[in-house]
Amino acid sequence: MKLSRKQIESRKARAVSFTRDVVGDPERADEIADESLESYAERRGFEFEIANPRSDKVARRKSVADLEEELANLTDEFNELVDVNEALESQLSEIGAILGVEEVEEEEGEEEDEEGEE
Repeated sequence: MKLSRKQIESRKARAVSFTRDVVGDPERADEIADESLESYAERRGFEFEIANPRSDKVARRKSVADLEEELANLTDEFNELVDVNEALESQLSEIGAILGVEEVEEEEGEEEDEEGEE
């Protein structure tokens, strides 16, 4: 179970109180109190939530130059993927020709677009 540091501290404090007041074992209560929070959490099966304070409130703002660079990188990546896609389509066409398979349109919309272009 993932809990915040504060929640684990609270549970540990309640365990100390319960062991001392209800169970009536002050020695064991002292042992729990002296135990590190990490050790207590591990023994009880708790995981610490990873928190990044204020990270969601104060985000780093990108400059126009940063955004332009990011856009240029994404455009380059897109163009590379288009080139790879065209090469793969060409290979598929060649394989289809060797096997004697006619090209089949995947969608009706593509057929309509091609008819409209003629």
